Amino acid sequence: MSQKSILAASVAVLSGLVYGTASAAQFAFFGINGSAVTSQERTQFTASTFNEAYNNLATVKPRPVSNDLLQTLHLAGQVTWSLTGTNVRAGEPNVTALADAPGATNGGLGVIPSQDTYNGDSNTISMTLNNPAATLGYDLSGLNLYVLNIFSGAADQRNEYILNMSYSTMDAPTIFTPLFGAFQRFEGSDNKFGSLIQVTFTQAVTGVHSLRLIDQLGTDGTRFRADGQATAFQELDLFGTATPIPEPASLALLTIGGLTMLARNRRRVPTAR
Repeated sequence: MSQKSILAASVAVLSGLVYGTASAAQFAFFGINGSAVTSQERTQFTASTFNEAYNNLATVKPRPVSNDLLQTLHLAGQVTWSLTGTNVRAGEPNVTALADAPGATNGGLGVIPSQDTYNGDSNTISMTLNNPAATLGYDLSGLNLYVLNIFSGAADQRNEYILNMSYSTMDAPTIFTPLFGAFQRFEGSDNKFGSLIQVTFTQAVTGVHSLRLIDQLGTDGTRFRADGQATAFQELDLFGTATPIPEPASLALLTIGGLTMLARNRRRVPTAR
């Protein structure tokens, strides 16, 4: 799906939302890939100060961790990062901050990939998982994405978003399959909040080569609010394991099966007279 198609889908979602009164938040998932996603959930929490932000999540909700797949690979120098788009924020944002959480109640640094004002385009954070030992890619089981911004000790309005996640496989590394989209808008003064987006995947998300986080931009010259604050992504925790290499016995069975089918097909071909 192209970025224009994704943007059109999100605009359709936005047009169907009825905005509430002040101090209300509007949220929706959209574009859920039913063959790849088994569950999705968004949790809103107060993020008035950095020290309190993650402590204000319910105790049953996960905090950012330092040993997830993305951060483990990043620390080993096995993730290739890029940020592309026509409204990339000045100063070259450090997108690797998506994988820098020290754990516990600290999400590390955040990344603001886009300018505060824009005109309906999108910016894309790409993450290629290039561990040479994982020759078949990765089987992903889920992710946790934290969206909030702490600036000078206090949260600001950079917690509104229209985002999309997609992935590619080792077999087709340049072809990206959508996973899900999410939208959040705040009204009034309720801006000191964070969001935790939890998504679990089916076994179909296998042999993964790369991930893309698309930060879609507002079409009215700002994001949503009059102040036009851009979204801050605090942390992306990714969970999964290397796609297993078939055992020799399994390979032998596959080979025998292939040869059997080939022999059958040859017997069916009529001989020339």
